[in-house]
Amino acid sequence: MANKKISELTSATLPLSGTEELAIVQGGETKKVAASDLIIQQYVDISTSTYTITNADHNKIFRIHTTCTITIPSGLITDFTCTGLNDNGVVTNFALGAGVTSSTNSDGTTLASGKMFALIMTNVANTISIKGELT
Repeated sequence: MANKKISELTSATLPLSGTEELAIVQGGETKKVAASDLIIQQYVDISTSTYTITNADHNKIFRIHTTCTITIPSGLITDFTCTGLNDNGVVTNFALGAGVTSSTNSDGTTLASGKMFALIMTNVANTISIKGELT
């Protein structure tokens, strides 16, 4: 790498896992940092009646513009997190994919209308926790 310009490097495979190391200059010294420490929060606008979450949605904020069902599939990374925000008059239902269990079933799986938050995260493989104003 020392003999190549950045423009000559091969593109990375996306999405990044977050464990990749990048070089930065801090205080006049070159240091390494994990890609996950540099990722900027991104929005996902949902205007369809169905949406299936993927690992590419990790750390993103969903802005939900129409009533929809969001499917949470098996195989998400074990520290997966995202948040959701409903527009006024919009209701979101969460559906658990095959093999996925919820550690918070008693809280319900429907996110109420009117800009209410839900937080989804897996704490164990294929086990999720949904928090927010759920019914």
